[in-house]
Amino acid sequence: MMMANVLEEHLRDIEERTRERQAQIMDRLMESRHLLNRTDCLKAAPQMTDLDRLNGMNEAQAESMSMAIHEIVESF
Repeated sequence: MMMANVLEEHLRDIEERTRERQAQIMDRLMESRHLLNRTDCLKAAPQMTDLDRLNGMNEAQAESMSMAIHEIVESF
């Protein structure tokens, strides 16, 4: 029972660290791709549509989660 509690706490810590790191990476990716807000998008690429912006955000989210997981796993 005690071992289960330790494992559960450890998994919660990993999840929290991963989500925090993912948020940091996603912010950086979105900033570098000018996806922070609509005016940034329009300045960077006037031809960009809302669908393009959404796809870019989804791509940044997926990439940032992959990168965060890799960093957390490497830290152990």
